[in-house]
Amino acid sequence: MIFYDIIIAIAALAVLIKSSDYFVNASSKVARALGVSEFVIGVTIVAVGTSLPEFASSIAASFYKNSQLVTGPIIGANIARIGIVLGVSAIIAPIIIEKRIFAKEGVYLFVVSLIFAAFAFDRSIGRIEGIALLLLFMIYLIWLFETDILKGGLRRFFANTGRGGLFYGISMLKKDFSNNAGAKNQDINAGFIARQALIIILSAAALFFSAKYLIPALENIAWGIGIPDTVVGLLVIGLGTSLPETVVCISAARKRMGNMIMGTIIGSNIADTLLVIGISSLISPITLSLLTIGYYIPAMILFTLLLLAFIRTGWFVRMFEGMALIVLYAVFLAVMIYLLKTGFLSGAPVA
Repeated sequence: MIFYDIIIAIAALAVLIKSSDYFVNASSKVARALGVSEFVIGVTIVAVGTSLPEFASSIAASFYKNSQLVTGPIIGANIARIGIVLGVSAIIAPIIIEKRIFAKEGVYLFVVSLIFAAFAFDRSIGRIEGIALLLLFMIYLIWLFETDILKGGLRRFFANTGRGGLFYGISMLKKDFSNNAGAKNQDINAGFIARQALIIILSAAALFFSAKYLIPALENIAWGIGIPDTVVGLLVIGLGTSLPETVVCISAARKRMGNMIMGTIIGSNIADTLLVIGISSLISPITLSLLTIGYYIPAMILFTLLLLAFIRTGWFVRMFEGMALIVLYAVFLAVMIYLLKTGFLSGAPVA
């Protein structure tokens, strides 16, 4: 019965979101031991961690060979992060951004979006394109590793390990951690690391199993009430799994941590487009609907352009720009509903 599928879907989505929250918190505690900046934490640990719901749901959909529930959550989440997450955060407080940090990462996100659109133009993303996307993600990680992360505690850890061995490197890492203002009263020891590692492993497992139950439940709901899988993936999963980023960024906005907000949004969008789509297409080649390549992907690129434009206007995002993003997101949804009702770009109207 559809009632039971709704209960399963709500419960699974709740576990999906909450487990990603535990993953991010545990990972961030370990990351602070490396002495990295708020931007690096945002663009790596928080970004990848808060992308785990989309990752888990899309990977599960790949095993079920449901292409619309692979791409829907990714595109939907990428648009929602800019339209909703950034919009709400900018309304809470103006987001001040360091030009040095975002001049390159923002452009890389735009280039990645164009490459994804080019791969999707023939309405399919095969294993070769998936490998190419994964290579681009590896390049991105190496770029971050060379330009940002090595400037923090990781470089000192490797240097100290080379001079005095592993135990010396760990002892100096503990000293760095104790001197970190953001990690006051935290005693880094084997027990602390073991606890955080256990939380990371358990939360990752919860992500996988909740997504495994979420996908078939949503499919049954969509079939039961006549809603296309594309819409379910784009709105229910895409918007729903953006909640971790929303919570993280609202908290960061209240603390005036603009770099973490932008790092989370840009990093999550890059990780979703390259890593999640790449792995999903390796599991099962992805077939895209005409509506996806004719409307959803162009909308994602448009929102990415707006993100870059707002970043470069004085290197901060104002309140009225945040309001404009939310209005544009509402327009995006309204146009989507119109296209589905009329059958334009989809072949037949939705009853």
